Amino acid sequence: MRNGDFVPSRLQAQQDAVSLVCHAKLRSNPENNVALLTMAGNPQVLTTLTTDVGRVLGKLHQVQISGEANLLTGIKIAHLALKHRQG
Repeated sequence: MRNGDFVPSRLQAQQDAVSLVCHAKLRSNPENNVALLTMAGNPQVLTTLTTDVGRVLGKLHQVQISGEANLLTGIKIAHLALKHRQG
């Protein structure tokens, strides 16, 4: 994550991508929800499913670079979060 191959950084590029995806998903259908979880080190849910982009982006900008990606655990946690959603 610390490589200089994205300007200003990979983290900033990922934050920009998350913002674009959140806005696009919520604009495309008013019933859509988005959530945010980290997948590095000890993956954790930062926001549960919501239509509040501000909440997601607020948590997104608190994310710090740490550890290595733990994709399998991240997917398992996302699956559990979806399994327990309301509605």
